[in-house]
Amino acid sequence: MGKQLSFDKYEGSRKALKDNIERIEHGGELNKGKRKLYRPIDSKRALHVTMRSSKARGAYSLMRPLHRKEVERRLYQYAERFGVRVFKYANGGNHLHILLKPGSRRGFQNFLRTFAGVIPRLVTQARKGKAKGKFWDALAYSKLVTFGRQFKNTSNYIFRNTLEAFGVIPQRKDARGHLKIDFLSLFDDYG
Repeated sequence: MGKQLSFDKYEGSRKALKDNIERIEHGGELNKGKRKLYRPIDSKRALHVTMRSSKARGAYSLMRPLHRKEVERRLYQYAERFGVRVFKYANGGNHLHILLKPGSRRGFQNFLRTFAGVIPRLVTQARKGKAKGKFWDALAYSKLVTFGRQFKNTSNYIFRNTLEAFGVIPQRKDARGHLKIDFLSLFDDYG
C-alpha cells in the first residue's frame, strides 16, 4: 500500500499538490489577479526580498540622505525585533533588495508587515487623516535562495545594485531594455 500524500509541505496550492513541485517565489507581479497562496519560507534557506515603488522618485526617493539612513536604521531595528538575520541590503532609490534569513514564519511576516508599513509613512510623511495613497507597486517579492552558489550570486547581485544606485558603475541592460544581472561582467570593464 502506498504512502498517503502529506498536505503540510504544499498547503494552499492545488497545482503544487498536483505536480508535486515546490514553490520558491511569491509576491511582486507573480500572483496579481490570482488567488492567495502562502509565502514559501524555509528555516534552512535564505530569502531574497525585493520591494518596489514607482512613487519613490524625487522628494519620495528612498536614496535621499535622510530617507536612506532612516530606511537602513529601521530595517535593522525591525530585523532584530522579529528575529530576522539580514545578510545584504541594497537601496536602489525606488526599490529595496534584502537578502535575509527568517527565524520563523511568524517573525518574518511581522517583520515584513511592519517594515513595509513604516517606510511609506516615513518617506511621504503620511499621518492619520492625511493619507498619501498606495506606495508599494505590489506585494514584496521573495524568492528562496539555497546557501552556496545561489546565495553568493544573489549577494553579488545585491552588491552590484548598490554600486549602480550610487552611480559607481552604469546600469547594464539587455536587448529588451531589462537590467542585466551578470555580476562577472563588472570585472570586464572595471578591471
